[in-house]
Amino acid sequence: MLSDGENKMEMVLPMLVTDAMQILEKEGKHPGEDFTKKVRTALIKIISEFPDIEEDIWDDERKKKILMRLCPLIDL
Repeated sequence: MLSDGENKMEMVLPMLVTDAMQILEKEGKHPGEDFTKKVRTALIKIISEFPDIEEDIWDDERKKKILMRLCPLIDL
């Protein structure tokens, strides 16, 4: 059974994977095959900072803050 934080994380993960991939590609970085796993690992580190992440993801400014915090933590 997943915890509340894990449930939230799994709900937003697909959107964050896509957006993070676009940001990193613009920076000239190339995500590998296990990119989703790497985003999940980085998201685990910051999920507690965003208690309303499942709502934040729909607001462009709040999603941008999440991505700005998330992308540097993704181990490429």
